[in-house]
Amino acid sequence: MFWTGSYLRLSDRLMYSTVKINSSSTDGTQTVGTGFIFKFFRNVEDSVPVFVSNKHVIESSLDGEILMHMSDKNNNVIPDSILVPLDRFAERWITHPDPNVDLAIMPIGPVVNDLLKRGVRPFYTGIDSTTIPRDSEWKILTPIEDILMIGYPHGLWDPINNFPFFKKGSTATHAGIKYGDKEQFVIDVGLYPGSSGSPIFRLTDEFYEKSRFFRGGPDRVRLLGIVKEVFIYNAEGQIMPTKKIPKKKTLTEIPMDLGLAIRSTKLLDFEPILREMGFA
Repeated sequence: MFWTGSYLRLSDRLMYSTVKINSSSTDGTQTVGTGFIFKFFRNVEDSVPVFVSNKHVIESSLDGEILMHMSDKNNNVIPDSILVPLDRFAERWITHPDPNVDLAIMPIGPVVNDLLKRGVRPFYTGIDSTTIPRDSEWKILTPIEDILMIGYPHGLWDPINNFPFFKKGSTATHAGIKYGDKEQFVIDVGLYPGSSGSPIFRLTDEFYEKSRFFRGGPDRVRLLGIVKEVFIYNAEGQIMPTKKIPKKKTLTEIPMDLGLAIRSTKLLDFEPILREMGFA
């Protein structure tokens, strides 16, 4: 199947904006998580794309892998994918300036440039900064909003086509009101460890419409947040948050289909850091 990068339905573009992250930590533990591509606008015609995930997904990692789609010379996606190995994985990420905010980003430019030098053309779309709701939009949200989560719950995905899973749900607390006095909210969706880093969107009819991607222009989708933790209860009935799932582990814990999402506005805190580094 071939798709052109210039004309995709909104849902298709979002499907190509996520990446699967595998990493190994200093103690040899292998973990899996979700990341997505986010674009900070430098001006109306240019943007700075970065990988976004949770800090806990990449911290203490020695090596990591990011699974990406591939394209032909005309930027049409092709049914091939590439697993991009990255050493010194944790060092490549920029963590949020507030140590209590579980977010990290990595500029995608160096990774893409290295692939192009090797004759590999990655394909990706991205979620741009215009999708973050404005203050006025947060205020008009209702307590119960339909949402869409895209990611790799429990590390699962379509291994042939390299597609993530789409899961529908709703907000469990008002996304526009701080939960626990922090810029976060609770979501009611089928969550599992491995969903950490998944983007959460407000689900509307526009997801099923065809819409051309206008570079530099506003988008109709709204990015509400990023999955941070999954609420689970263990065999003794104790409720606890779980952030990530190591591979090859037997669980005696049951997901509650509830989780915490960091409000998307916290991504904007990275802009001055990127500017100081010369990216923006």
